[in-house]
Amino acid sequence: MGIRIASGVSLLAAFFAMTVAPALAQTGTSTATSTPPMNLPCIQAAVQKHGNALIAAEEAFWSARKGATQTRLSAIVAAWGIADPVARRTAIKQANRAYRDALKQAQEAKRNAEKAAADQWKVDRNACGFATSTRGFGGRHGWGPGGKWGGPWSFSDDHGKFGKWWKDRDDD
Repeated sequence: MGIRIASGVSLLAAFFAMTVAPALAQTGTSTATSTPPMNLPCIQAAVQKHGNALIAAEEAFWSARKGATQTRLSAIVAAWGIADPVARRTAIKQANRAYRDALKQAQEAKRNAEKAAADQWKVDRNACGFATSTRGFGGRHGWGPGGKWGGPWSFSDDHGKFGKWWKDRDDD
């Protein structure tokens, strides 16, 4: 037991020596580069525009889903008024098929609206002087809505989630 504790303490000391000690030994010189100023009111307007587009896409999707559900409900209620069991089952199947098709169309329309909002966000932020490859925000360097990666609400630090070595990648 004593050997395990001693080896754990020695590993912790070695980790401290390799990671923290060099940072404490650095001099006060800084190699940070300055980034060009951004047009903040322009960025605010672009963020607002992107957010409103996403809200509109959500509202359209839920409105279409509600309409499809109401249509299916009325069709199924009408189908249960049919006395012939084969015709009733056929009517219920048709109602459910129409419901699935309506949901697929609503989901596709929402996906297209979100993609259009993301594309417009990229155009708007670049027009405001916002370069993604140098700030670690959006593109593949940050987190947020507007596509798989990136968006106006990125929570990354100055260089994204991967650190400084990642910022030099030019794959946006």
